Amino acid sequence: DGLIFDNSVKSVFILEDFVDEKITEKSYKIFDYLRGRITDQNYKLVENESIELADNNYEALVFDVYNNTDCTTTRTWVDKSTGYTLQFEIMNRKIYLAKPEVIKKIRTVDLDNTIFARVDQHIPGFMDMEYCKVKAELRSAGEVITVESLNFPGQKFEGTVVDNYIKGVFEIEPIIYDGSNPPPFPPSYDDEGLKKYLEPELYIESDHPDIIAKAEEITSGATDSWDAAVRLSTWVGKEISGAVPGGTTAIGTLRSRDGECGSHSRLLAGLCRAVGIPSRLSIGCMYSPWYGGSFGQHAWTEVYMGEEAGWVAVDATILEFDYVDAGHIKFGVTASFHPVNMEIIEYRLSDEAAEKASISDIPEEYKDC
Repeated sequence: DGLIFDNSVKSVFILEDFVDEKITEKSYKIFDYLRGRITDQNYKLVENESIELADNNYEALVFDVYNNTDCTTTRTWVDKSTGYTLQFEIMNRKIYLAKPEVIKKIRTVDLDNTIFARVDQHIPGFMDMEYCKVKAELRSAGEVITVESLNFPGQKFEGTVVDNYIKGVFEIEPIIYDGSNPPPFPPSYDDEGLKKYLEPELYIESDHPDIIAKAEEITSGATDSWDAAVRLSTWVGKEISGAVPGGTTAIGTLRSRDGECGSHSRLLAGLCRAVGIPSRLSIGCMYSPWYGGSFGQHAWTEVYMGEEAGWVAVDATILEFDYVDAGHIKFGVTASFHPVNMEIIEYRLSDEAAEKASISDIPEEYKDC
């Protein structure tokens, strides 16, 4: 009945309770060493199943595992004789034992309804979107999502959230910060609520000497905190190329000079924290023209600009160095995006972008195409 350390490979406690004691349901306190927290997880025995994986036959116990912290349910198959995890399924993703020759044959993956949601609507000049209204049905994991947490300045949500299943309508109209009344640089904050956004954490090694040195180099001569933050955002956007997975951690990304959106965002957060600017990740989805128009899983960065401006979103990955467009929908800080269906109801571009995107800009010979 004590604390159990998370082990995704083997679970001896399952054999003791569900095989030896023949119980069918039990809750455990499990330490998540990656995130440094204790979670309550409920194991419910669904059935016994004979399965074949990697040319071997196994007698498996099948569980539905509910995580009370992340509000996620994972179906897990555990070998009845050894306690080893044979396969698990979460958010439309199944991971299982396979032979090396099978793994080598994998070349493409269907990402629809996994990290991309097609909307089949192409928006030219999408980075200049000022307003977007989206009907969405999706799941999220990683943290507890509520209707209240989805509503904040710049984002409105009307609908329901049941066990992290989100269904409703988002209205996005980002508040653009003009840089007025910025905090001085370097700033000084005594607010306990900001403390964790100034300290290093897993994957954001803001105390690493190389990150500190680079942050100080980039911000040398900055006139205020906003100037410093935009300098750092611009450097990350221009110097870190796109790659999957890339550097992943802040220091790894600084060294490899490549990465996906999470890598960009963690490095920017690390650089900001290294010079005293509170920063954090935003996790959600973003509209792009991919696949004829779709929302894809995305991460960006928020920097704190004092009590008046609060948290300001920037997206170095797509070169939105001092703002984010209205195609960004935020779910949380450690959340994930697993779409079921999404539809753009309405959107608005800036006047300048709308004029550029008008049909009058299309040569006559192509207007009927």
